[in-house]
Amino acid sequence: MIIRNETEKKLLFTNGNIYTCDPQYPRCQAMAVHNDRIFALGDTADIRGLLKDGYDEIDLQNKTVLPGFIDTHCHAMSFGMNLGAWVGVHDAETIEDIKERVKARVQHLKKGEWIKGRGWCRGVFHDRMPTRGDIDEVAPDNPVVLIDSTGHIAIVNSKVLEMAGVDRTTEFSGGGKIDRDPETGEPNGILREMALYNLAWMKGPHPSEEDLVEAARQICEKAASVGITSLSLIMIPFPSEDEGRMGYSPSELKPFVTLRRNNELSVRVRYMMQAYRNWNAGDHTFLDHLIGLGLSSGFGDDKLEIGGIKIIDDGSIMANTAAMREPYATEPDMMGVLHFDQEQLNAMILKANENDFQVETHAHGDRAVDITLNAFEHAMNANPGKSLRNILTHARILHDEQIERIKKLGLVVNGVPGVNGWLPTRLAVEAENVGPQRAQLLSRLRTLIDHGVTVAGGSDCHPCHPYGPLHFIYRAVNSGNFSYEDPLTLDEAISLWTTNAAYVSWAEEKKGSLSCGKLADFVILSDDIHRVKLADIDKIEVEKTFVGGEVVWERE
Repeated sequence: MIIRNETEKKLLFTNGNIYTCDPQYPRCQAMAVHNDRIFALGDTADIRGLLKDGYDEIDLQNKTVLPGFIDTHCHAMSFGMNLGAWVGVHDAETIEDIKERVKARVQHLKKGEWIKGRGWCRGVFHDRMPTRGDIDEVAPDNPVVLIDSTGHIAIVNSKVLEMAGVDRTTEFSGGGKIDRDPETGEPNGILREMALYNLAWMKGPHPSEEDLVEAARQICEKAASVGITSLSLIMIPFPSEDEGRMGYSPSELKPFVTLRRNNELSVRVRYMMQAYRNWNAGDHTFLDHLIGLGLSSGFGDDKLEIGGIKIIDDGSIMANTAAMREPYATEPDMMGVLHFDQEQLNAMILKANENDFQVETHAHGDRAVDITLNAFEHAMNANPGKSLRNILTHARILHDEQIERIKKLGLVVNGVPGVNGWLPTRLAVEAENVGPQRAQLLSRLRTLIDHGVTVAGGSDCHPCHPYGPLHFIYRAVNSGNFSYEDPLTLDEAISLWTTNAAYVSWAEEKKGSLSCGKLADFVILSDDIHRVKLADIDKIEVEKTFVGGEVVWERE
């Protein structure tokens, strides 16, 4: 006979200021947790009656509690690698700052060894972007590639250009661009879209298994430290020996499985899988693999599951590569890049939806939004009655008629402006790129919400700086911080990271609010978010983060 040996967990949290985000019971003093679920909510005096049933009491001392935050769009492994194996440039504030970090890394490497990093924000450089000359000064003998926060533009040094065979005569026609010095015509080290991936990022060694596991561990700890209890993992490309060009591999999925197997996975992870391996028309490699295995959205458990299929159809307004209806104000010969045309996008989304996969499509520019809406409508018409809550992500430029279509089609919106998109510096760069008239159409979360569209607010962390929902909530409720529209209310901003995020993730029955029967995922804050001034919300700190009733992070 085999008997399961499991210690029953019974916790009673009392004397708290608990905001549940559940409209049926929005606020209470106490909460009982049985194993990993919320068992009861109420006043401290009433719930203390459960002590006789063996509950252990934890006095919250009037601290404020919110549901755990859900990050619905995070390039977690990229951030994790920046916290370890790569050069962390996400919080660099000047070109000299970037140079110093690269210089410090060079001192620990042999000649010819690669240096990679990502996350620098174009908006913090007031006069110009860094160029290959800047990096050459500190790393003449090591190939260096540093992707920006959006993932759509990079700085490389002369060593990388030399290894890629790029000179003043090189033309790139694969959906990207090699920038050149306007006076000499020489490549200046700035690469965009597929040029940066095919010519630079996909070169060099693949990260080791140890590096990847450590990156997964680091991002889980970082997420928990800012109150995130669930995150959707958006895949990024890594180089490998059998890929000579832009490509994805499942290598970043295994580290989280390893952590789970070792009982070290501290937050909940939802995989958003790329449909394709090499970002080519007709390449449905990963989608076909998943279908062949009989998998679909929702496969897994509360800790690790398949979320859906992610498709990237254009670039970024920061890089002038988002697909636009009209040319860019700062680059009149540029209308952006479409990675898939209408027929190709239709086929991919239709196949995914027919096989019960939710689809999330990255569309920054208004032209990309047009064909994405067409593709979602095509799939829905072919499958009447089937609702998979397809996700339109970024949608940086939205016209009124597009918002009406989003509502009519029943789509949900991942209102992620893009990494660092909640910062005024990024909004200023995007506004300059599209011109003053179209700038009024940037980040229309206020209008989307007013039209009844469900909007979630992930971080898009590649990484980004600063990182954390409290900072993003602060930006959303303060006028002029991420949009030209009116700010959100505090409850609306919180819902982007709780109830709405759970709905977008098909998880509203088990998380997003503190309700009886739901997972005991919650955060304890240093201050009452509903009572501090809106201008002081970003000063609030996360003191403890709980996942399934277990403390996964605690401020020292």
